[in-house]
Amino acid sequence: MEAHVLHIGVDDCHRVAVLRSVGYRVDECATLPQLAKALERTKGADAVFMSESDGISQEKAISLARAHTAAPLILFQNSNQEISYQQLDLVIEPLTAPGKWLQEVRNLLEWNRLFRGHSPLPESMWSMRKTRILQRDALEDRTRRSDVSLVRLWNPHPGSN
Repeated sequence: MEAHVLHIGVDDCHRVAVLRSVGYRVDECATLPQLAKALERTKGADAVFMSESDGISQEKAISLARAHTAAPLILFQNSNQEISYQQLDLVIEPLTAPGKWLQEVRNLLEWNRLFRGHSPLPESMWSMRKTRILQRDALEDRTRRSDVSLVRLWNPHPGSN
């Protein structure tokens, strides 16, 4: 499969080499400004891969990518940090065999190509996608707040039994 993808972060597990070995063209970015330039330069990137890395804000990388492309966002998870899965299209857990994650990536890109029809999303689709993300974030926030409220109802005065 010939696909052009972007990768940001430290590739300490040699996943970029694996992607290239099966035919992906990969542009590597070490910083958020490099990712921004690559996103502007390559409007037709098929996916954006991120590796969890010290010094690169995952949230900022996701926001930057989402602001510039409708391409799938794929995270190579390197730790057990809490992740906002709703903004990512695929999360590849540590120690996942290359054959398994390559198949998942292939399936995602094929689905995305069918969905997008090889053309950029019209402005109305961008608006719908952004609205959907905002709605999910608001629901997540409400759920978090209601969980705290339930804890307070269950034990309104912690420490006084």
